[in-house]
Amino acid sequence: MPINWSDQLVGPIMKTEAESKSNTVFETLLQSIVTGKYGQESRLPAERELSVQLRASRSTVRDAIRRLTEWGLVEPRRGSGIRVRSSHDWSIEVLPSYLTHASTTPVEFAHIVCDLLTLRRGLLATILPTVTARLNGQDLVQTRSLVRDAWNCRQDPGAFAAADFRMIRSLFEAAQMLPAIWTLNRVAQVYIDIAKSVSGSLPPPEDYQGSHASWLNALAKGDQQRALALLDDYFDRHDRRLLALMGMKS
Repeated sequence: MPINWSDQLVGPIMKTEAESKSNTVFETLLQSIVTGKYGQESRLPAERELSVQLRASRSTVRDAIRRLTEWGLVEPRRGSGIRVRSSHDWSIEVLPSYLTHASTTPVEFAHIVCDLLTLRRGLLATILPTVTARLNGQDLVQTRSLVRDAWNCRQDPGAFAAADFRMIRSLFEAAQMLPAIWTLNRVAQVYIDIAKSVSGSLPPPEDYQGSHASWLNALAKGDQQRALALLDDYFDRHDRRLLALMGMKS
C-alpha cells in the first residue's frame, strides 16, 4: 500500500505551527510581566480576553500560562484568577528575558551580572573538594578537549559560551555528581544566553588555555587548594575585565 505523504507531513507541520504560536504567546506574556505591564500581585486578563488580544486559541493561551506557572511567574488563585507572583518567586529561567526587557538601570544590570559571577565562583569553590576526591587522579581528557574547543571558537560568543559551559559540566560528569549535572542542565541555556549577551564584545583572556590547563593539572594531582587558587586568580582577572567594560568596579 503506497504511503500517503500528505498524511505523514500534516501532523508534524501542524505541531510545529502550534508550538510556534504557543512560544509567541508565552514570550509576549513573559515580556509583559518582566516589564511591569502586569505588575506583581496583579491579575492577568481572563483567558478569553487574552485569547482575543493575542489572536490565539484558548488552548494556546492556557499552555502559555502553564509554562509561566512552571517558571514561578504566575499562580492560579481560587476566586481571583491568575495572579502575577512576586519576583522573589520567579525561577532562574526568567533571567535572560529580565535582563533584556526589564527597565533596569545600568547599575542594576551590572549588579545582577556581578551577583551571577559571585554565584559561579561560590558554586565551584564549594563543590571542587568533592570533585577532587572523586576524580582519583583522572587526567580529565574530555575537559581539556573542551577548553581547546572553546578557545578555537572564541570569535563566536555563543559557541564559546556553550563550549565553556560544557567544560565545567564535564567536571561533574567525571565525578559522577548527578544532582550537580541536573542543576546545570536546568540553567544551561540561561547561562549561555547571558554569557553571550554580556561578554559578547569581550574576547576571553589570552591565557584562557594556559590558565585552565594549570588548574586542571592541579586538580588531576589531587591538589584542590592549588586548583582553587589558580581558578580564583583566573576569575579575578576575567571578572575585573568584564565589570570594567560595564563601568563597574569589582
